[in-house]
Amino acid sequence: MVQRHRLLIAKHSAAGLPAIMKKLDSQTVEVVAYCDAPPLIKHESSDVGFDVCLIDLRTLRRVHRKHPDEIARIQQSGIVVLLVHSKHLPKARAYSESIDGLAIVDHLLSHINESFLLAQHAHSLLPVGVLMALASETARIAALESLSEDERTVLHHLTDAQTNEAIAALMDISQDAVKAMVRIVLAKLNLMNRTEAAIFAMRHNLAAQEDSLAAQEDSGGDPEE
Repeated sequence: MVQRHRLLIAKHSAAGLPAIMKKLDSQTVEVVAYCDAPPLIKHESSDVGFDVCLIDLRTLRRVHRKHPDEIARIQQSGIVVLLVHSKHLPKARAYSESIDGLAIVDHLLSHINESFLLAQHAHSLLPVGVLMALASETARIAALESLSEDERTVLHHLTDAQTNEAIAALMDISQDAVKAMVRIVLAKLNLMNRTEAAIFAMRHNLAAQEDSLAAQEDSGGDPEE
């Protein structure tokens, strides 16, 4: 007998819900609840009443911010599948420990039922283009370690949209040196231009990390503590 999943859909709005409902296989999936804001389950209930929670990224963020124990309660009963647009996958990285699988809304919605089955075994369907993008992002993050202190400082200033002239003044070096380091940063991180570099740094909050390290060093603290 085919297993029939009891499904809770947690979305910040009903937009796109008809498309999801149309793709669900009624033979294997039964939608038992829909909610648009946390909490997703009643805290006094030991039986949450479903075994798959299909949740979008915005709702997942709100759950983490306002009800941090909610996901753990859900996972006591079933699995959590993140409904996400492929362009938002890098943002979803922060929640990888809270989910069991993915349903890619813009590429693989027609495979949403298979996504539930795979998520039970901590697997997900991903289109090739998305895999390549994720691999590139992972490689860039790893490549950060290869940047020198000055190169990281240049990347920090690129995040603030500083010109070469401004960066040279801030670092007390020549504009030629700045130009050279910008080229090195772009090459090491496999980025096309300064704008991509700034977006990459902002996406991973690198500027804030650099500021925190600098503050620790100024106060004499150990940045690894």
